[in-house]
Amino acid sequence: MSTKTPVQTLAEDLQQGRLSRRNFVLQALGLGVSLSVVGSVLTACSGGEGEGDAPPTPGADPAADADTLEKELRIYIWSDYLAEDTVPNFEKEFGVKATVDTYESNEELVAKLQSGVSGYDLVCPSGYAITVLSALGLIEKLDASRIPNLGNIAATFRKTSFDPNDDLTVPWQWGTTGVAYRKDLVPTPPDSWAIFHDKAQAGKMTMMDDMRDVIGAWLRFRGHSLNSKDPAQLAQAKADAVLAKANLQSFLSAPVKAQLISGDVRVAQLWNGDTAQATAENDQIAFVLPKERLDLARLHGDAQDRAEQEGRPRLPQLRPAPRGGRRDLQRHGLRHPEREGRAASGPPRAVPHAGGDGEAGVHPGPRRGCAGLGSALDGD
Repeated sequence: MSTKTPVQTLAEDLQQGRLSRRNFVLQALGLGVSLSVVGSVLTACSGGEGEGDAPPTPGADPAADADTLEKELRIYIWSDYLAEDTVPNFEKEFGVKATVDTYESNEELVAKLQSGVSGYDLVCPSGYAITVLSALGLIEKLDASRIPNLGNIAATFRKTSFDPNDDLTVPWQWGTTGVAYRKDLVPTPPDSWAIFHDKAQAGKMTMMDDMRDVIGAWLRFRGHSLNSKDPAQLAQAKADAVLAKANLQSFLSAPVKAQLISGDVRVAQLWNGDTAQATAENDQIAFVLPKERLDLARLHGDAQDRAEQEGRPRLPQLRPAPRGGRRDLQRHGLRHPEREGRAASGPPRAVPHAGGDGEAGVHPGPRRGCAGLGSALDGD
């Protein structure tokens, strides 16, 4: 009698080519497998393309009518990522109406796109979600000939595990995950993920509503890779997460900023960018990287959608607007992923470097890059 779990059987079928990547995603998600696990399996099983896959492809004639723009650009992006004047300035410069919708998690993003919602031109998922969206045929390949500034991107942010050919995403901003805390309410600055095991702060702490961030933190706490597949290491991370849960007020991501500002939450696992926004309203909020780190570098970017098949690019030359970009950085406390010597101002200052764990130095993992949406959203 086989002792394999249904997920192990699916992964084996994928690796042996008996199951397409698209069908693997659909069946695994149907079994309740987390998005991050599905993405990790897809990355590990680089083969497995089979009948039923819908790999994204560029438009048939990308050069056709290159100067013609559609009148509307629809963007689906994380909350609080754009400065207040970015969209109005864009609309004024290009004569294109921009509609922006927001989400708070990769799971929310994938669920909405998978439900058949169509019309978005740009999305901004994390690395493992990009892998899933690509397998489902929901994102479009890019036409690099229309993105001359790709040469300015630092090598660390190129040829990633989720976009090895650099044809699905374009980097925009990056940052990392750490601990935000109230200096006036927490006497000793936390230096470890162990703070979430401290009963003295029980009921006044939150961790992120993101499985990869939470489990990754506890894997790193024990000195393991956040990409560990070792059953014993994962079991220990689960135990540490459960122990921390008893001290948490809730699992909450970006919206925790308001509670940090008010003091209702004293310690929060949070992205550095959201912490910077909260600090702008209350200077008693500080950000630290735990000594164990987390190995997550978040990356964001731009891309084109399948409307290009009709010779009508939606994005005006896919070029950056430097002044607007810097305002977005100032708003969210992130940095551009440009090569050394070109980086704009904004924390954190260090550029990630290649690490020995298939991860980058400030500490990669699921970087984010915005992606254009493919024909699966249009019912193809």
